[in-house]
Amino acid sequence: DSLNLDAGQQKEVAAGLKTSSENIDLRIKETYIWLLVPTQEGTKLIRFERHRLAADRESLIKKAQGVMTSNELLITRWAAVHIRKVLDDLLWKDRDHIGIDELWKMLCQYCYLPRLKDRDVLLNAIRQGLSSTEYFAYAEGVSGSKYLGLRIGETSPDISNSGLLVKPEVALALLAVKEEPEGPITGGEIGEKDKATDLGKYREPIPASQKKGKRLYASFVVDPVRMNRDAGNIFEHLVSLLSEVKDAAIEVSIDIHAVLPEGIDESIERIIKENGRTLGATSIGIEEVD
Repeated sequence: DSLNLDAGQQKEVAAGLKTSSENIDLRIKETYIWLLVPTQEGTKLIRFERHRLAADRESLIKKAQGVMTSNELLITRWAAVHIRKVLDDLLWKDRDHIGIDELWKMLCQYCYLPRLKDRDVLLNAIRQGLSSTEYFAYAEGVSGSKYLGLRIGETSPDISNSGLLVKPEVALALLAVKEEPEGPITGGEIGEKDKATDLGKYREPIPASQKKGKRLYASFVVDPVRMNRDAGNIFEHLVSLLSEVKDAAIEVSIDIHAVLPEGIDESIERIIKENGRTLGATSIGIEEVD
């Protein structure tokens, strides 16, 4: 208005602004054409796969999703057999069940696990698997040594993110145990949740007496120049996994040994000691050697 433009000139300006905006968007899409996807095989180092995106007018997000889906880097439909393989190979070797929410968080966190589009992909695959007795069973929860609402082989089962996936052989063995019930048995036992059942009480998934404690120890020599990288890998591939083990008591200590053939400047020595104390070193010292 301050330029006193007539209606025709205002339309021309608006059209010019629109064209400029579209050109800028196109230049951005032509510039950001590489999609880097983190991948990992087993415990090897994480690497980035590079994929070129088409420089067209489609949104970057849609293009990235399309490239990842076509290269099986993003899974939009999953099968129960694949869940079972991941569980057997990596996640429940030493346990009889895993939480659905815990499983989803692991899938989101670790690059060596399949990358799902969203949680619904996982839940749909679980529902598919629960219609069979091959893959896993489902429980509403666990109370002490008992599974709540344990069931397997149901069509279109109602499941919750807080539920558990149970090894099928464990579930079938528990459901096969039939004893004379002492009285009405409700949701705390096998059978439909909050309803009486005639299957009787069932045994503990794993008697506590059969579990033996274990102790892990590990020692690493890291490159001082690449300490940030090496320490990060140790945390990601070892310490973070230990932190998910129930009742695990983890202690990580760092020992630094340095030989200084020509000694060290007093000012640097003083700074090192002060920094060590500030960082909480339990002991730090520099001594003379022959």
